[in-house]
Amino acid sequence: MNLIKHPLIQWHLNDLGSIFAGTLIVGGVLLSQGQMREQAKHAEAIRQKALELQATEQQSVLASATAENRYISGCVPIANSGNELIGITSGLVVVDPKTANPLPEGQVICDTIGNTAVIGAGGIANSIASTGNAEIVKESIERWTKNLGGNYGTSAQ
Repeated sequence: MNLIKHPLIQWHLNDLGSIFAGTLIVGGVLLSQGQMREQAKHAEAIRQKALELQATEQQSVLASATAENRYISGCVPIANSGNELIGITSGLVVVDPKTANPLPEGQVICDTIGNTAVIGAGGIANSIASTGNAEIVKESIERWTKNLGGNYGTSAQ
């Protein structure tokens, strides 16, 4: 039997091996718990990102449906002072070309690339919604051109 002899302590080498093995096992369990916590944090981050992507997807679908409804309902295409159709941008001020006054609040406008907006105070384009449905956009622009002979009736400053 192997003994460590010391005036205050007397241990068996087998006991030391058991203590060492026990320490490794406890350390391994603690390490595993730490790894499990990290994996749980990572899984939560992935779940959170998935929820954010789902919310973004839902907003995109809603915006597309809103834009399509605006085209179908008869939005007013906008043009510059040369009567060339232009794109809608956030904060764009749109005026009536005949009076040079801002379009009234609530007027729905659209462009040829799928963007729509609602005119707010001061003729500013707000609540922009877009669609990728080129067929609806094309039909709306053709209807407008046919009915007004290409005179779009509004101008952007």
